Order: sequence, then C-alpha cells, then structure tokens
Amino acid sequence: MFFFGWLVAAILLFALALLLPSRLARSKVRGAVLSTLIVVGAVAVTAAGNVAIFRHDAHLDLSRDAANSPPSQLQSVLAGLNTEVSLFYFYNSSDANAYRAKELLTAAGRENRLFHFRAIDVDRDPAEARSFGVRDYNTSIVLAAGRRVVVENNTDLVAIAFAILRALKERVDVVCFITGHGEAVDVGSPQFRYNHLENLENHDKVGSSDVLEGAADGLDRFSLALTALGYQVRAITVAPSVSPDCKALVDIGPRQEYARGEAQLIADYLAKGGRFLVGLDPAFRLGDELGTLLKTAGLSSDPVTVIDPLNHAGPDDTKVAVPYYPPHPITRKIALTIFPDARPLRIANPLPGGINASVIAESSMESYQRSASQTSPATSDQPIGRGPAVLAAALEGHWPDGANENNEAFRLVLVGNANFASNAYFPYVSNGDLAVGIVRWLAEDAARPVATTQTYAQREIILTQNQIRAIFLSVELLLPLSVLGFGGLVWWRRR
Repeated sequence: MFFFGWLVAAILLFALALLLPSRLARSKVRGAVLSTLIVVGAVAVTAAGNVAIFRHDAHLDLSRDAANSPPSQLQSVLAGLNTEVSLFYFYNSSDANAYRAKELLTAAGRENRLFHFRAIDVDRDPAEARSFGVRDYNTSIVLAAGRRVVVENNTDLVAIAFAILRALKERVDVVCFITGHGEAVDVGSPQFRYNHLENLENHDKVGSSDVLEGAADGLDRFSLALTALGYQVRAITVAPSVSPDCKALVDIGPRQEYARGEAQLIADYLAKGGRFLVGLDPAFRLGDELGTLLKTAGLSSDPVTVIDPLNHAGPDDTKVAVPYYPPHPITRKIALTIFPDARPLRIANPLPGGINASVIAESSMESYQRSASQTSPATSDQPIGRGPAVLAAALEGHWPDGANENNEAFRLVLVGNANFASNAYFPYVSNGDLAVGIVRWLAEDAARPVATTQTYAQREIILTQNQIRAIFLSVELLLPLSVLGFGGLVWWRRR
C-alpha cells in the first residue's frame, strides 16, 4: 500500500512538472527564486517519500510459490510478536541454502520492528562466533526475554520459526499422554524416523523431503508438533496418581475400559484446575469409570457412527468433513477438518452448576447415525437419528463437588473421534492445527503467536464431495460446453 502510494505521488509530481511553464517570471531574480523554491520543494517531497518507504518497507514477491518470501510459519510468528526477539544467524556464505535463508531473514527483519536480525559469516568473523559459543555452520541463536534457544546446522526457516515460539514460551509445560488402555502411544522415548521423498520441491525448499514414518494409528506427528512448539511430551499411567506437573492430560483412542479408581484420580486432578483432552473411537464403550467421569461434567456419548451425505471427504460419507465452526478460541483460524468414523456427543441441558460448554465441531443438517456394530450392507444405511451431531465440545468451569483451594477452573475437551489426531489423518487439511489448538487452549497458551503445524507428510489436496462435484461440473461440463457455445456463436455470426 505504501509502495503504490509513493508511485501515485511520483506520477502526480511528474504530471505537475509538465504543467509548469518554461519561463516562470519575466524578472530574472523572481524566476530564480521561484525555480529555487520548486527545486527545494521537489527535493523535500522526494526525501519525505524515501523516508516513508524506508520506515514502512514493503516486500513484493511475484515469483512462483512465493519462493522469495519467508515461509508462512515464520511470517505468522513474526506478525504475532508483542515482545522483542533477537536472532543471530551464523551462516556459511558458500552454502546456497544458508545464503538464501540469510536473505529471507533479512527481508523479514526489515518488515517487523520487534524482530532484530543479524547475520554473521563464520569464516569472516570467527571470533564473534566463538564469543557466542558457536562451533557449527548455520547455527541460529534466538534471544527473547532473557531466554535462549539454539538451532544448530539448520537452514530451514520453519525450524527457526518454531525456535522463536519456544523462546517466547515462559515455561516448559508438560503434556501427559495416558497409556494402559490400548492407546497407540509410545511409552518410551520417541524415536522419530524420516524417509526421503522425491518431489518437485526437493531441490528448491529445505526440509521438503522430510516425511515422518510411523503406524497409521500412532500419535508421532501430534507428539512431534507439540515438541516443536516447546511442550514436553510424556507418557504416563493414571494410577497410582496423576502427576501434578502435567499441564494437560491427553487420552486419544482408549480401547479398554478404565480400571476401578482411575476416573476418580482424573476427577481429583480436574477439581484442582486440571486440563483433559479425550478422543473416543466409535465402537469404544465408556464403561462405568470414564462414563461416570464425563457424566459428572454433563457429557455422554453412544457407540454409534455419524454419517454425513453432504459434507464428507471424497466418496466416503463416514469421513465427516467440518468446513464451518462456532466461534471459539480453539477454532479460530481453523479451516476444513476431517473426522473419520466419528461418534456423536450429547451435552446435558442444563449443565451442572459452574460449567460452561461450547460446541467446537458438528456435522451438517443432512447427517444421520448408525450403530457402530452394523456391518451388514443391508442395514448399514438405516438411520438412527437425523440432524447435526456434535463431534467435539469444550467445557470450562469448576468441577462439581470438587475441593479447589486455589479456585482454578478446569478445562475439558471431548472429541467423538480418535483418528483425527493420528498419523494417518494429522496431515489432513487442518486436523493438525485443530489438535494442537486444543492443547494450546487447555494449556492457556493462546496468547503466543500461532504457526501452521508442520506435519512431515506428503502434500495432499483433500476435497469434500461437494467440491469434487463442483470441479467436475465446471471442468468436465461447463468448460467444454462453453467452448462449443462460443464456437457456435462465432460460426453463426460469420455464416
């Protein structure tokens, strides 16, 4: 906007100059004075315009795939800064990727006053590199509010963006994944495995070939995304007690009922202001323990599957697609999400006193439900109930009959689906952003900048049935018919 404003001003000045007469005055003295004033005025306007452009730098990138712009993750992080961040980049000038990263970071530093960037060539200034304790090429040091994060031997600006997020995090929150009920959680130290993928971006963008390998129902991508944001991920068992340093509990895909007393331990944790995320499989029966825990908060769910003929991914109407969301901090800036084999949730009306509930996602008006045990094709399409089904809900308030000395409010998110955060579906459209957004809301981490979650998966275009139909009609029918129509019109006028 500033650039085009400057361009309009320059054209206007040029047009006004053309209107000036060749002789300003008959008197030589008066003509000289007027000419001097015009020159001084033109110089002043030009200087003011250049100062305005310098103070409000604009970066225009007309290349394919925004090749000359920082990645979206870095741009979103810098746009959300509310405190000063300093980045020292020790690079190898002979490395093309490192030099490119330096140029993009320089452009990003000019556009944000809170982001202070300095590039240091290790070969030309080794003494300064030693003063920072840097020994490797392409090392980034991020400083924010007295905190320091180091990224070694990396030219990927996405990794640098997440390093800035970690530096902005005032404390390291622990996210505890519950195990012991058949959840697909690695109980040991996670060992992420990557594969090399050949695609058109491999030679243009750093890190584009990193594809994470893991079981389809695993939570490796979810765990890695949380680690990149600065959380500590830990696998725990509920018994004998829930660790008090768990900022949030996560139980995705339990397949076995809770043991006696486990639900009470979680209830005691929630009564003290705990945070809990639960993702349920369609055929899983809650049982007395987990069912009673959710019922205390005013939630329940039956083992049935939601079928959505209107909004679903591809031709499979069991993969419910949610393109629109009610207003909530979790769903802010969330696009399309996919819930494969989802089950509906029921929210009590009225809710227990002191608890507020918000719907996060629901199916369309055309959806209906069928029993998860129906396997016969003859009965699989017989609807149980029609209308929109609640797929995810967020609760906040004080736990009923709970002793809370600090008067802290609990937060609970129940999702009628466990696959949305699994390795197979985490990369789908905005599924990863939704899963991470839930944890950020539970941990009250929404004040920090938001960056698109890195999925380490091959890019895919996921379309709903309506989008597939619209593309088919426009490309396969309307486009050929329009060519025939215009051809016939031309023939008719020329005959």
